[in-house]
Amino acid sequence: MNPFKHAVSEFHQDGFAVIPMYNKEETSIISEFAISWLYRLIKPWMNKDQQPIEHYHIWSQEISSDHRHVFGSKNRYLYPESVVRNAIINANVNAWLSELGLKKYKVWDDGWGDVGFRLIRPGCRDGYPLCCKNWGKANGVTSFWIPVIGRSSKETLLLAKGSHLKDHPKKLVEGKFYANEPRYCGNMSDLDLVRPNLKSGDVICYHGATLHSEDVEHAEITRFNLEIRFLPN
Repeated sequence: MNPFKHAVSEFHQDGFAVIPMYNKEETSIISEFAISWLYRLIKPWMNKDQQPIEHYHIWSQEISSDHRHVFGSKNRYLYPESVVRNAIINANVNAWLSELGLKKYKVWDDGWGDVGFRLIRPGCRDGYPLCCKNWGKANGVTSFWIPVIGRSSKETLLLAKGSHLKDHPKKLVEGKFYANEPRYCGNMSDLDLVRPNLKSGDVICYHGATLHSEDVEHAEITRFNLEIRFLPN
């Protein structure tokens, strides 16, 4: 029996799917790697060691705002060591990609690394607005969104169901997330927007044409997640 049959159908219909991808050990390896990475970046500014990341939006107000520059792309991407890489790209990931037709693939490289993170405070516009990967330099990728902190529908990735099957109005918008890439400029009411609920070990895999946003408006915690993308080879 194909364990991914239903998820593959959802992926093609909705433009994304939630998949149980990692076991307890792999989830622990990925989480410890990600949290250690983040603390290593912000340690010079911290008043206390390892304050809870889920409360970052609170305690970060007590330290210099200069620390925010460490979250630029050069620090948000890296090439993980083999133990971590093997946990992230495990047998399930390879089997899933094969089901999607990516029997041979390459990992998308942002220039500074092929695994990245996002740290998103609620209501602070830390995440980019609605867009899709196919509108930018990562055209054609299949993306994995891997939660570390924040798995409920208040915090996860915002996705527009079925948006990969249509064309959408877009334009370049000046601002924090300009990046010379267009953003969605249509009516939000035209979209079927959802934030999936995830369990430990789950990931969101989404199509390159699926409209999505990393931003979080209404949550009680700061969300922290990893991302990795794959291209046909």
